[in-house]
Amino acid sequence: MKQKKEVQYNEDSKVEERFREHWNKFTDYKTKRDQPLLFFQYRSLLDYVKDSVERMNEYSVKPEYKEPWQNNVFDPITRNKLITILAKIAASRMRPELIVKSKTIFNVKAARKRQVVFSDLLENANQKNNDHRQLIWEMFQAMSEGTVIGYEDWKKDTREIEYVKEYDPETGQKETEKITYDAWDDVFGEIVPLKEWYPETIWVGSIDEVKRCFRIKEFDTLEKFKDIYGKFNNADKVKKASHYYGEDETWDWGISSDVNPEGVEVMQYYDEVKGKLGMWANGVEIYYGPMPWNHNKIPFWLTPFEPLHPQFLYGKSLPDKLKGMQDINNGVFNAMLDQLLLALNSPIFINGNLDDLDDGYLEPGRIYSIDPDARVQRGALGNVDPTAFNMLNLIKRSLDESSVSAQAQGIPTGGRKTRYEVEVLNEGALNLAGLFLQIMETTIPRKYYLRMYNILQYYSQPSNSESGKKKFKFIRIEDRKLSNGKQGRKLIQIVPSLNEMPTMPQLQQIAEAEEGKKFDVMESNVEPVIITREYLMSKEFDLEVMIIPNSSVKESESQKKRNDVLFYQMTNQDPYFDQLEIRRGLANSFDKDPDVVQQPQQAQGQPGQVPTDGGGQGGPNQALNIDTDLI
Repeated sequence: MKQKKEVQYNEDSKVEERFREHWNKFTDYKTKRDQPLLFFQYRSLLDYVKDSVERMNEYSVKPEYKEPWQNNVFDPITRNKLITILAKIAASRMRPELIVKSKTIFNVKAARKRQVVFSDLLENANQKNNDHRQLIWEMFQAMSEGTVIGYEDWKKDTREIEYVKEYDPETGQKETEKITYDAWDDVFGEIVPLKEWYPETIWVGSIDEVKRCFRIKEFDTLEKFKDIYGKFNNADKVKKASHYYGEDETWDWGISSDVNPEGVEVMQYYDEVKGKLGMWANGVEIYYGPMPWNHNKIPFWLTPFEPLHPQFLYGKSLPDKLKGMQDINNGVFNAMLDQLLLALNSPIFINGNLDDLDDGYLEPGRIYSIDPDARVQRGALGNVDPTAFNMLNLIKRSLDESSVSAQAQGIPTGGRKTRYEVEVLNEGALNLAGLFLQIMETTIPRKYYLRMYNILQYYSQPSNSESGKKKFKFIRIEDRKLSNGKQGRKLIQIVPSLNEMPTMPQLQQIAEAEEGKKFDVMESNVEPVIITREYLMSKEFDLEVMIIPNSSVKESESQKKRNDVLFYQMTNQDPYFDQLEIRRGLANSFDKDPDVVQQPQQAQGQPGQVPTDGGGQGGPNQALNIDTDLI
């Protein structure tokens, strides 16, 4: 019989007692989270997720009662529906809008300027984190597993390598030097597997109501653990799991029983009320102290796909939503295939003796020995009843009503349709996913709220030291609206204090060097911006984030062109609109370089007058008569 072993992971008795306290709390959280629930048809969360993922990937074990010749096809309707919905709503990522609110009436104007700068910083961080792709995976997990959980933090990954200065491919001789570089030095976000996160309660309607939680991260090897946590206090004292428990011993406490014996389990505890963060690796305390984030919230966000209850944290997955009709569809579909197989390979009935028919089939050109009075006949079996086709169509219609129609997927359904009808069908597909979009638009702002506060805090710290001098962030971001109203490049430099702010002539020289021409404040497409660390850390402002309504719904290319042309026709020659900008927008909508639009030359002797071509028809200020039906 295996013996239980009592293990002490920390030499300091007070530290060990603190770990025991948090381990007991973790086991309590785990018991509450992993209980079978009515909402999951009396399955645990992990069983529910496992079943949803298997259905999503068309995994179906063949039942024992089925014969080898019978079909066990899993019709991929659920996966097709999920991918179709994802393609519709992920065509354009949701755009977060940052709102900076002044705490006094005297800073309202400063808040608007600050909002522009902070929005640029957030957009740069989103691009660095490849937020376009990440958002697709977030929506994919929410739909396939019912809930997606994200984590927001910052990371500094400094590596020392041998830099190759010269290399001879003929001899393999090289000249190298050791250098240190930052593989990552920025904020970052990631998706948290549902099995890793343990909230203090699951009976709340929003993650904003969760104040304490655990996250359990498992590393397969000790080396992987040290790659991330190797510089933490006591990380050198962490041993692999098998060091604490031998083959003949029971995993008693402190390390989960399913951990890889060669690996490391990191237990992280977040307490928003007390502002505490604790981290233990295979029971060894590597950090215990204040949470490093000044926003003082647990650094997680959560989005369900479809609500199950107003006081329940997790959501319902699309595979689980469709499973009833999916199972019936599979049953009817497989039965029809079996019937067809019987029709194509009907059994042979023999009355009398027939030699050499042990294999169960007849072969052409083969000679069989048969009694004179024996009879061989084929059974008329396996005809598919037309009722089965009607039933299958009813099942597919029910699945369409639960998700997205065949027309919206681009599947031909017969009959000619006008362009308007096609657009209505596409909009209908988005409306079917409208609830999920609304949920995303109300829960995702927490993600960008956490990221924005992390940006302000992390960017206010020096990134590294070179020659004994602190170095702060320099950010280059393209296609942003500049102060002169144009779209261009922004160069944002963070400096330690006002004493190190460059002068205006120096900023003009930077812009001229970047653009390659003499600086003109009204025509420049480059704008240098200098901010101090105190500017980032000011306590005179509050931040809010909202998702721009319908930013996740992207127009079709043809619809966008029609709208751009219509806007041009409505605003042409209107003095309240910038004529050059609307013409450049028109050029851009047809994939032309906006620089092809130039300021018209003024007529001689009449300043400000724009010349026309001959009778005034078709001149620069004349509206284009474009038939949008041809677009």
